[in-house]
Amino acid sequence: MGAVKNDSNSELTRMYYIGDNTYTLSVVIPFAGTYDYSISTYGTLSATYQADGYPRSGSSNKAYFTTRKDNTVVRFRYQFISNKVTIEMFE
Repeated sequence: MGAVKNDSNSELTRMYYIGDNTYTLSVVIPFAGTYDYSISTYGTLSATYQADGYPRSGSSNKAYFTTRKDNTVVRFRYQFISNKVTIEMFE
């Protein structure tokens, strides 16, 4: 997305609060493929989250998602209270 890999405090990958303890970020993925991700809280890699909701170190394994088409819009959503992470794709 243009940020340095594993830069948890980049303005390009910063999530925005939308209410109800939920943060979101929507991006366009220019090329179809498989990508790794993890949600970082507080701008640090001390605790990251993925779809299973368990905290991990930023240096641990990441989760993956796959886009089938170029220019897919991907929306990441993180619910703070439950640590629930969801990904929606719009092709």
